[in-house]
Amino acid sequence: MKHIGEYQMSLGLNAYIPNYQIKRTKAEEPHLFSDEQLILFFNTVDTKLLPTETYPYKDTLFPVFFRLVYCCGLRCSEACNLKVNDFDFSKGTISIYQSKGMKDRELPLPDDLLDLCYRFHLYYQKIFPDRIYFFKPNQEREHMTSADVSKIFQTVLKNADLLTLPGKRFTTHGLRHLFAVQNIKKCAEEGEDFYNWIQYLCKYMGHKHIRYTLYYLHITSQLFPVYQEKLNALEKGIGVVYAEE
Repeated sequence: MKHIGEYQMSLGLNAYIPNYQIKRTKAEEPHLFSDEQLILFFNTVDTKLLPTETYPYKDTLFPVFFRLVYCCGLRCSEACNLKVNDFDFSKGTISIYQSKGMKDRELPLPDDLLDLCYRFHLYYQKIFPDRIYFFKPNQEREHMTSADVSKIFQTVLKNADLLTLPGKRFTTHGLRHLFAVQNIKKCAEEGEDFYNWIQYLCKYMGHKHIRYTLYYLHITSQLFPVYQEKLNALEKGIGVVYAEE
């Protein structure tokens, strides 16, 4: 309303301009898996997802899906919308098209993840030889949605006894958060050039602006006090301005 009023005033019209501000409530820090919880999560995905009518190949599909989201820091919707042709197995990359902010990017895959995706593709190609989307859930549907994945994710949490822990609930998007935080931890531990590292991480994650990547600098220092002094020094050195994506 304030901006509309200011715009109308600029046109020479009479308008009401509120003289107060509304402050947004500060969001809770995301709840991220510890190393032990992450191992438990993937052990549960690998062993306790049974096929259903909706997901007849649930036990094969989701171990690959969740590993791709976590290891590449993908948004859930990006993984759901991946097509078979987006994988270049000879080059070792996946291409993300028209993601948030209408941005495209090409991501190199780690060798073990590339091999996992390739073996999944060969197996799945025999079941759905004409599929367009890489993670086709069943014969009737072409691809999943983020809401579909969230339901499966919550089922895994329940089976792993991770659903009733205190604090903010784990989410699929938390795997993307964890990817970023662990990369910043690695940068701090190995003494890498932070300025180059954060720029690369920004491009890899498909952020529109560096301030969204710098948000994870703040999260890492909050969740892991051992890095706080080093990361706080980085924040002061580069004049960090961050925003949650």
